[in-house]
Amino acid sequence: MIILGWLVGFLVVDVSLRVSRWWDGRRDRVVIRQIMADGVSPVQAAFQRAHWMPHAAEVALAGLLADGVAQVSDDGLVTVEESAPLPVDPTLRALAEALRDRAEPTPLYEVASEPEFEAFRRGVLDGAPPLKRYNGSQRTGLIWFGFLISLGTGLHGGLAGAPAPGGIEEAEFWAAVPLFCWPVLCLWAALTWPGSFTPRWPDFERYCAAVADAVLARTPPRDLAALRLHRIRPRPPEPTRAASGERRGGDDVLDWGGDADGGGGDGE
Repeated sequence: MIILGWLVGFLVVDVSLRVSRWWDGRRDRVVIRQIMADGVSPVQAAFQRAHWMPHAAEVALAGLLADGVAQVSDDGLVTVEESAPLPVDPTLRALAEALRDRAEPTPLYEVASEPEFEAFRRGVLDGAPPLKRYNGSQRTGLIWFGFLISLGTGLHGGLAGAPAPGGIEEAEFWAAVPLFCWPVLCLWAALTWPGSFTPRWPDFERYCAAVADAVLARTPPRDLAALRLHRIRPRPPEPTRAASGERRGGDDVLDWGGDADGGGGDGE
């Protein structure tokens, strides 16, 4: 009965956490249903999929290329002509206007970082639904609560002098109870609860991935490959060893006040 009572306590906490998680996610479920009913823009879908601005910029530029608003060179630089039609979507329109007004062609990574494209990035962030991306730490908490339950069971039985089944020595039995009970409770938590950094809404993320991939699929492969040449800002080149050695050698030359011949005396 002691073991049963403590296990019931564990199950009560487990059910309470599940009810709390369901209640906590009710607002997110309403938002997701509304988004999936109304549709989501490819740029917002890309950001919701990866939560990474370069990916949102990539999908946005791919959409402009697919619609003929922008052009990309073989080396991955994007331009928008003055006469190009501007998109209706306000976020894409802000991007197209910034590209058109810029005096030089633009690589992908600059859209995600340069101040000229702040209006585009602000539109992406403002339009992102306020959803919880990952599951919480309930599984970890339940595992540690299982440890307390296991320890409490053994202490309770041992201090109460409860009889052990099968003629086993009481002290040995209750000392061994936590060693067997905790792995079982850990296995229960691991199999029935999602991990802390697993997606909270996987169906919605798959929906967003499909919307974003549809834009990439209709972009000409040549344009997409060129665009992806500059997804990440390149690192500045490091100074060469020869240049570093020259600086160090120059720094080591000291002037002791002598002439070029090395003489520093008062005459012969």
